[in-house]
Amino acid sequence: MEGKKKYFVLVLFLLLALMIFAFANPIVEDDKEFQDNSKDKTEQVEKPDVIVDTEKDNNNNVPVVRPTQPVQNNQTTEDKEDEIDTTYEDALEAVKYAEATYKAEDVEKAKELVNKVTDTTKKGELEDRLAEVEAGIEVMELIKELEYQVGKATEREDIVSAKDYRDEKEVAKKLEALTNEEVKKALQERLDKVSQILDDETAPVVNIKNNEAFKEDVTITVEDDNEFYMYLSKDGKDAEKVENNHKTTGEGIYTLTVVDKALNETTIRFVVDGTAPVFKGLENTKHYDEFTVEVEDISEVTIMISKDGEEEKEIANNTEVTEEGTYKITATDEAGNTTTYWVAIDNTAPTIERTSEEEYPTIDQTVTVKDKFLTKVTVEGPELEETYTREDFTVDEKNENFAIEFNFTKEGTYTITATDKKGLTTTETFTIDKTAPVINGLEKYKYWY
Repeated sequence: MEGKKKYFVLVLFLLLALMIFAFANPIVEDDKEFQDNSKDKTEQVEKPDVIVDTEKDNNNNVPVVRPTQPVQNNQTTEDKEDEIDTTYEDALEAVKYAEATYKAEDVEKAKELVNKVTDTTKKGELEDRLAEVEAGIEVMELIKELEYQVGKATEREDIVSAKDYRDEKEVAKKLEALTNEEVKKALQERLDKVSQILDDETAPVVNIKNNEAFKEDVTITVEDDNEFYMYLSKDGKDAEKVENNHKTTGEGIYTLTVVDKALNETTIRFVVDGTAPVFKGLENTKHYDEFTVEVEDISEVTIMISKDGEEEKEIANNTEVTEEGTYKITATDEAGNTTTYWVAIDNTAPTIERTSEEEYPTIDQTVTVKDKFLTKVTVEGPELEETYTREDFTVDEKNENFAIEFNFTKEGTYTITATDKKGLTTTETFTIDKTAPVINGLEKYKYWY
């Protein structure tokens, strides 16, 4: 009985095994199809699930293993991607983005991803690239600050302060250390532009000298290494902005101010004056009791005066003159325009001198009339009436003391009248009497008792 029972278990086991085999290997009707299916299965079995790269990891020489075909299980695509290490690729893209933007926030984001990279060699390379970007950002910010300081500068001292800032921060040295040639070139151009201003210590050069004067309108030209601005005022009026090669507009006193980007400044005063000075209150060749030298002109005037041919000396405008004499007064303005006047101070009448001062001279008389400004002499006497004049008389350097002489021999009464240019007059009357008195009724040397 026990033997039958063992037999029955064996048969049952065989049947179960046969069923499992049949289920796993169905019977094919076509042998060719069976062979093809068998071939496919063989190839699928023989193909490995992974590829072992011949390249070694620089860190520990462990072969790099990566999947080559879909996983033969129920994993989803999302599960499969989770198994691929994308940390380096993400960090690399972040670094590239930071290199493109040169923004500090992008560098910080890239740093976070780079810190997750496990390959120390690749991580080091990415860190070096970020360090270059950070160095470039630092230089960029320094240059930006310089540009800002120059832009807001209102005084020369502000420019000097910005220059000190550039040198203290060693901007040029830090820029030179950059290895990204494209970034380096762009920043160098900006630094050169701002340094051209910072290093400019020369004031703009104007083609007109300070206090220079012109008789005609003049064209103003300015030279400077940097951009500059020109402001021009005339006769004290508000200044107006003008362009280079500006031409003045008529006579006047001009003030020009030129300021360059470095706030170097040039200010000049100049004159356009084609009109000669004018004497006020004086007439040329006229005589005065006294006078005041007053001159009008749009520009400053130099006044020179000389008396009776003496050496000239300079006097101030509105100077009073009281001493008698012949005066030459010359006024010269800044443009070289000149006006000369001859005037005189004369408070003395002509003098009349004769041989004898007696009222009744008994001898011939020689009469001399003197006055540097003598213009007319009238003589009246026995059978005589004459007038002498100086028709060509002027007040100038020829006004030496003038004298005219008359000789009288006939007995009789003479009257001489002398008048100078101012109208001052002197009159002299005398009688020549050469005959002795006669006593009627008496004889010479006869005695009467």
